[in-house]
Amino acid sequence: MTDYAIICVVDSTNPEHIHHVGLYTKGPEPIIHLRSTVIANIDAGHVYYTWFYENGKWKKGALVQKTSNGRFITTDPNNTTKDNLGSLPDCRN
Repeated sequence: MTDYAIICVVDSTNPEHIHHVGLYTKGPEPIIHLRSTVIANIDAGHVYYTWFYENGKWKKGALVQKTSNGRFITTDPNNTTKDNLGSLPDCRN
């Protein structure tokens, strides 16, 4: 299956919920996916990681998983029902 690199997020009006994520591409702009697409792809066996740009290089972060209720995505599956992808930047900046 395919591995994806999430490099940024777009929050909904509620900052606890991610609406879209930005995936790394070789072009200048990320590809934007709905959170629901990420969840469906995880269910289909695809793997997502967070990635960070530091000191001029991309570095692999944490594995992205579904929350305990299956509705959100997180890097810390600690029985939360909120989105949590750490400190990824906003895709709109």
